[in-house]
Amino acid sequence: MKKIHLTSIFLLGTLLLLASINYSVAATPSYIGINEGDEYTWSISWDSDTLREFLTDIGDEPEEAEEFLETESINIKLTIDRISDEKTTEGLTYVEVKATPTLGFIELEDSLYVWILKNDTTEYMASLGALMSGAEEGIIPGLFVATDLDWTAAASEFQGYIDLRATDIDMTMTAYSNGLKLIIPAFTFEEEGKEISLKAVEGEIKYNADGVLESAQAKYDGKVMVTVQLGGVIPGYEIPVLLGFSACGIVGLVVLVRKKKLIM
Repeated sequence: MKKIHLTSIFLLGTLLLLASINYSVAATPSYIGINEGDEYTWSISWDSDTLREFLTDIGDEPEEAEEFLETESINIKLTIDRISDEKTTEGLTYVEVKATPTLGFIELEDSLYVWILKNDTTEYMASLGALMSGAEEGIIPGLFVATDLDWTAAASEFQGYIDLRATDIDMTMTAYSNGLKLIIPAFTFEEEGKEISLKAVEGEIKYNADGVLESAQAKYDGKVMVTVQLGGVIPGYEIPVLLGFSACGIVGLVVLVRKKKLIM
């Protein structure tokens, strides 16, 4: 993988040249709050006992991940290398973000791609799901979103989907001004002839004004299991950047997709 070396780092010393850089960069759509060269750092932490309990209850073997469980925290960075012009597929408009992820002090070999869907559809979440269904490996949603996303509408759409597909589970999706919260009471289901009982799950995810994942948290049986928190944000031109993990914020949906075979 070739590293991107931008000569603009030598120009950051003067306001005049900074201004000229701003003019030289292609304008991004108004719903995109990030810029090429931005650096983000997330801290991901987990309670090993609660996560071990969850893995056991769901039928996995936590012993296989014991070394990871005992680590209990890690920092992830993501560097925004490129933001594409708007693209369109199947009538959906989106922007592709290419970034370099760094895990701890290790720069990963493969680039990461994030698609940000334009908020010009009445069914944003369904459209995002449709868009991602055709995505190749290495393309993920959730780290960045459109800055004008209507979270009340998103929560309502999610709730409608839940009510339609998960009629036997009393799940509740509500909106924050900048994100979503999901509550799933304890429930039991069957998979491959085996009965699996899960305790109550809560997940929440929030974004900042730039549409960047700001925080996510998952609770199991009322105990904090996983937390993601945005730390350093360095606007820049050449610095390595951040990778976040939003899935934990909606861990309940992940469980249902996997165990109930729901399709979003």
